[in-house]
Amino acid sequence: MRSELELSVADWLRRLADETGAFSIARVVTEPTRQGSAMWQPDVVAKLKLKDKASPVTLEIEAKKRLTPAEALATFERMEARRGKAVLVLCSPSISERVAEMCRKRGVSYLDEAGNCRIVAPGLFIQIEGRGNVRPDTRPTIDVFATKSSRIVRILLSNPKRGWQVQALAKEAQISLGLASKAKRALLERAFAEEREGLLFAREPEQLLRAWSNQYDVSKSKRIGLYALDSLPEVEKRIGEWCSGKGIRYALTQYSGAWRMAPMVRYNRSSVYVESSPRELIAALGSKPVNTGANLFLWTPYDPSVFYDLREVEGLSVVSPIQLYLDLIGEPGRGEEAAQEILQRQIRPTW
Repeated sequence: MRSELELSVADWLRRLADETGAFSIARVVTEPTRQGSAMWQPDVVAKLKLKDKASPVTLEIEAKKRLTPAEALATFERMEARRGKAVLVLCSPSISERVAEMCRKRGVSYLDEAGNCRIVAPGLFIQIEGRGNVRPDTRPTIDVFATKSSRIVRILLSNPKRGWQVQALAKEAQISLGLASKAKRALLERAFAEEREGLLFAREPEQLLRAWSNQYDVSKSKRIGLYALDSLPEVEKRIGEWCSGKGIRYALTQYSGAWRMAPMVRYNRSSVYVESSPRELIAALGSKPVNTGANLFLWTPYDPSVFYDLREVEGLSVVSPIQLYLDLIGEPGRGEEAAQEILQRQIRPTW
């Protein structure tokens, strides 16, 4: 029997045809003939007639009531045998940005109930995005980019070739085993991680980093702006010596860190994470906070994880390339350019 979802998919296609005028529907089959159970078979087959085109376009459609990234990944693998024989399409009432990104990367078209779509076929290209999902998934889920759970993301990105047991992840991240398990399930469901032989690995690490950076709020770390009379390299050296003498963790970030790891342009503003005692450090530097014209910023980290995987460069502590990317990518001016340089020169080679 034809399912309600398959009939709905046919309606979505008709609405898209009416809205765009790019095609008309010659035929929709919601009960395609099954040819054995081993090979993937479409739920819906649609033949589209294009304007000024003699040959119709055939869409072979997989219809899903719910489509997580992990489910999409499994579907792509099943669809692979049919690639080249027709235009492959995923349809679901709600398609997330993550699933849409995965479809684009694998050359699979998609369409949801709201009309968000990307359909690519010979002589046809339709892309609509930004429409609110008609039936958003309201089930509670963990935010893998929240402060503590993002420690798991940081560890996976910083150790991309290592597999992790969840107990080891919890210990490394200094979080509860329960939270580590929830973060693991969420990362697997979003297809940002995969399990191999019982161990968790990052999957598509660049997409994971970009997704994290889209939600990362650099302003969570409090900043004190100062004006330094001495040269910034000299001031940074003094900060390093003072913190090391006091047993306080510190690390250069933003342009100060980027200059050490992937120098592009000279910087005129220094940014330094200092774990504690910023007032004492300010007094030792002989500086005073200023509201405008600051060239030195002391950051109090929102979470100790910013110090994970520190690097020593020219005798000074610098945050990891992952943290540098997060701190730079949204920075006005040349922040994005500097972040891309760090990605290209420091991060991608490790993946």
